[in-house]
Amino acid sequence: MSSVEKRKMIRIFLLCIIILSINISPAYADNGNPVYRLQVEGIIDGGMVAYFQRAYQMAEEEDARAVILEIDTPGGLIDAAIDIRKIIKDSPVNTIAYVRGGAISAGVLVALSSQEIYMAPGTTIGDAEPRIGGKKADEKTVSYWSSLLATSAEENDRDGRIARAMADRDISVEGLKEKGKLLTLTDQEAFKWGFSEGGASNIRMLMGQLGVKDKNLKSVSMNLTEHITRYITNPYITPVLLTIGFAGLAVELLTVGFGAAGLLSFSAFILFFWGHFFAGLSGWGVILLFVGGVFLIILEAFVIPGFGAAGIGGIAALLLSVILAVGSVKQGIISLSLALLGTSLAIYLSFKFGHTRRLWERLILNVKLDRESGYLPSDSPRDELVGKEGVTITPLRPAGAVQINGQRLDVVTEGGFIPRGKMVQVVKVEDNRIVVKKAKQ
Repeated sequence: MSSVEKRKMIRIFLLCIIILSINISPAYADNGNPVYRLQVEGIIDGGMVAYFQRAYQMAEEEDARAVILEIDTPGGLIDAAIDIRKIIKDSPVNTIAYVRGGAISAGVLVALSSQEIYMAPGTTIGDAEPRIGGKKADEKTVSYWSSLLATSAEENDRDGRIARAMADRDISVEGLKEKGKLLTLTDQEAFKWGFSEGGASNIRMLMGQLGVKDKNLKSVSMNLTEHITRYITNPYITPVLLTIGFAGLAVELLTVGFGAAGLLSFSAFILFFWGHFFAGLSGWGVILLFVGGVFLIILEAFVIPGFGAAGIGGIAALLLSVILAVGSVKQGIISLSLALLGTSLAIYLSFKFGHTRRLWERLILNVKLDRESGYLPSDSPRDELVGKEGVTITPLRPAGAVQINGQRLDVVTEGGFIPRGKMVQVVKVEDNRIVVKKAKQ
């Protein structure tokens, strides 16, 4: 072999070494550092955001080589997906999305935010049109969301127009999607159009392709708190919690003392605000706004006569705090509307069917109206009551009962609240309606 041929062989050998070194990504070279594995399953919500925050913090502290996201989600809250995108983007750790089932709706943003995407056979990615209350979102929201998908795709060298077509029906992609339909890619289509780096039948095959050993793979599961938070912040559960909270609060304001309804209301609101606070969707300011609203309502109901600025301000603060706590104004309005509808229905059913229950004994007259019980017949002259004084035997809100000359009478105030055990004076009688006011001491 001549010296020239030897030099050629050496050059070829060195070139092969260089090519091999390029093909083995330094991000996944086996340096002993862990590769984190996260599960993106079910609805993307505030609890998942908390899960990502904790997991990525752990990965960064341990100088992880990469984070693998196993994705199988039908979507979820846009705001939660945006928060997850920020976590992925801000992290120095490389992120690999492995679509195991489907990356649909909000799951598309999570996948596109990753530096690499791999898909299992038979999986899909797309169908990301934003929807509010089961209907297509307004044009402004669609435009913002589709632009965010395009930006995330382009940041990782993917076609932004294809990403837009997944969320906007008005976008067409020649040879792939016509106008008027949403785009969803299969695993093979995603690879063909440069939306994935390849396929893997399971996580072990993916690990082999990336050069990750079993001992270096570290799976991170949701803890109990994150699971509870996911349940509480679920858009289907939130209205139920709020309904329990508002209905219980209404019962407590309409009845005497603090009972089971108040405890149930207190517990529901604690769970609601704690879950959204832990998920990072609300802060102390929102909680203080809610507490202030409840305080003003109680002040108006039990201390300040009539209904004025304190009551209106309290209701406004209460409703605003609930909307802000959800994290999305539109989702907050939807949850609040459903909760108020449910509260109205619950109170109606309680009045209609709950009159024999102890809960309503102070609200609904459930006794015989005869002289033996201390009541006057409806045709008895009552004009003589004007000017007479008695004592309240129930709170007047403004209706209630008083005792005058040993007789129990149903009365109403001129509009204010009068507690139990206070002296009142009859100011006028209109047919069977007896109007009273606080007596001068």
